[in-house]
Amino acid sequence: MERKVLPVAAKPKHAGGLNGRPSKYHPGIDNTVYNLRLLGASDFRIAAAIKVSVDNFTAWLDRYESLREAYDNGGAKADAFVARQMYHRAVGYSHTAEKLWYNPKTDTVKRATYTEHYAPDVNAGFRWLEFRQPEMWKPTVGSGGFDPASINGQLPPVIVIEPVWSREQAIANRTIEGHAEPTP
Repeated sequence: MERKVLPVAAKPKHAGGLNGRPSKYHPGIDNTVYNLRLLGASDFRIAAAIKVSVDNFTAWLDRYESLREAYDNGGAKADAFVARQMYHRAVGYSHTAEKLWYNPKTDTVKRATYTEHYAPDVNAGFRWLEFRQPEMWKPTVGSGGFDPASINGQLPPVIVIEPVWSREQAIANRTIEGHAEPTP
């Protein structure tokens, strides 16, 4: 009696290419990771949000290219993009734009290309410097502003503005110094 050998179905491989429990990873997680990285979440918080261990999450970063890309784009790349935009806002910038005019009488559209200019934003410049060189630009608590003693003699460019005295203050100063008689 001849014995028939039936073909054995191959074991299905799971998402990570490993045998065992199927991976919880799915491409929808990429967007969640990207958004959490934009918010500055740590790996621990991201892992908790997607309900896996930190070790699993770290392994996924190595295994799934799209997840690694979302992770990187939401972190350092996003920070670099914002820094670049803040820099442009601080120093001012220009870009080419197009204006369209529609003439309803002739049913025609006229196009004109022009350069749009944006002036530097002083507040953006200050914020840029405050984060890039905090020892020189960060206001100190209680001083009401810049503290020159905190930077070891390296002063940023400063404009000194003298106070404007009112007439009453000038009279009071002369009275105190004995140059005028006080009025009763």
